[in-house]
Formats: sequence, C-alpha cells, structure tokens
Amino acid sequence: MKKIHSCLVIGGDMRQIYMAEALEQAGFEVSLYGFEHLEEGNAGRSDYADYYEALKGKDAVIFPLPLSRDNVSLNAPFAGEEILLADILHAVEGGQTVFGGMFGEREKQYLKHRGILAYDYFAREELTVRNAVATAEGVLQIVIEELPITVHGSHALVTGYGRTSKTVCTLLRALGAQVTVAARKQEDLAWARVEGMQGVFYEELPACAGAFDYVVNTVPALVLGRPVLEKLKADCLLVEIASAPGGIDVKTAGACGLKIVKASSLPGKVAPKTAGKIISDTIQNVIREGDG
Repeated sequence: MKKIHSCLVIGGDMRQIYMAEALEQAGFEVSLYGFEHLEEGNAGRSDYADYYEALKGKDAVIFPLPLSRDNVSLNAPFAGEEILLADILHAVEGGQTVFGGMFGEREKQYLKHRGILAYDYFAREELTVRNAVATAEGVLQIVIEELPITVHGSHALVTGYGRTSKTVCTLLRALGAQVTVAARKQEDLAWARVEGMQGVFYEELPACAGAFDYVVNTVPALVLGRPVLEKLKADCLLVEIASAPGGIDVKTAGACGLKIVKASSLPGKVAPKTAGKIISDTIQNVIREGDG
C-alpha cells in the first residue's frame, strides 16, 4: 500500500461525517463529497462540484457502510443527486486505495480487475465487535420504547449466537431479562446455557414461542416462519436487526398482526459519533498494517 495522506469521503450517513472528523484529528487531509443536503448545523460539507473533480489526485477513497442499499446507487442519503455505483467505481483513479463497507462480489472483482487495492472495513473483526455494543444499546432502546413492560423480568428470544447476538444477550440479561437463544449449532446452545440462558434449536421454537414478549433476530436467513410466528403472543414485538433479506417472514408476521421494527444499521442511528470513530480507527489499522 502506498503512503496515504489525502482522503475523499464520498456518500454515507452521519457516521461518515464523524469518521472524517476523526481522520482529520489523526492528521489526514480529508475532503467530502455527496453531503449537499446534510442538515444545517452539522459539520458536513461537499467540497467539489462533481465527483470526478473530487476524486482527482486523492490517495484514498472512502465509501460508506453499506456501499449500496440496492446494488444500483451508492448509499448517499445526503447527496444532491443519485450517484450510480458503476459510474463512481469507474471514476476511481488507478493507484488510489479504496475503503468501503459491505462490498459485493461484483464490486470487489471489478476493482481487483483494475488493479485497485480495496479493503472492506466491515469485514474487520475489530469493527464488528465494537459495533455490536452500539447495536445492543439500540435494541434495548427499541424494546424500552415499544413495550409497556420493564426489561427486568421480560422474556426475550434472540436468534443466532454470533458476536452481535452475544452482546445483545449480555445487555438484556444484565437488566434482568430471561433470555432464550435459538441456534442451529449444539456448541452455540451449550455456550448460551453456560451463560445462564435457555438454548433451543430452531425446530423447537414452535413449542415455546408463546412465552416470549419480544424477539430479536440477528440471522440474515429465514428462521422465523409461519410455524413460529403463529404461536407468538399477539403483542409480541419483533425486532429485525439482520442484514437483508432478514430472518423474519414479514408477510406472515403481518397476517398474524405482529409488529416488526426493522432496525438495520443501528450503530449509525443510535451512536453515529461512536460508530464513525470505530470506522476511522479500523481504516487507520488497515493503513498501519499495510505500511500506508
């Protein structure tokens, strides 16, 4: 990796603004593009008239998390106009280093074909682990706001037992919730039980579904279908935090009258400053490891 000093941050939400501030504080020269509609009073800006001018001569280009929400346009909610993903990747100059979150296989192969170094910071362990804390706090906020009961003494189901799920479980249990973990691996259920929780396989859920006050899904594949959803209490809250396509049969849940709160990208919503600092730290780690 060549030496990196000048960076262009293009697209994204408030996480990218705070990330840019953290990089500037660390000594990087940072420019922004695609934040024309950022609310007044925030530290955002767009420094160029078009992205070709913005990209010119920069050492690194930092794309948002996720890179795109529809595989067509860059994820740039504050941009003055749509930025097509294929166009902006084509405009990246040879020799620039690219950072972004949740690159698709097509984008990775395209940049590789052009000989451009690309790093997916969302794939880094340190980012995933630190983001899990903000996600768990966001889940807790949703549960408190949406349900007329205390977390203490509540009955929660958490699907999956990865990094995020473990952090959610730890926080809920710390506040006195009774937590059940659903997973497919025996080892995951064993660890859940060692931690003082109930553990069930997905196929066992219909038999115990009626006990839960809320369900937090962390699995990006269908695990909560009709056999489970029909057995939940009518006022059971469903919180979907998995990436698309999610793990809840939305159509069936609607037919059952169940409320779903779709809460992807929680770190960017509940703690954008912390999330931005995490991204900045992760990018700096990648640069240090590559002697950039």
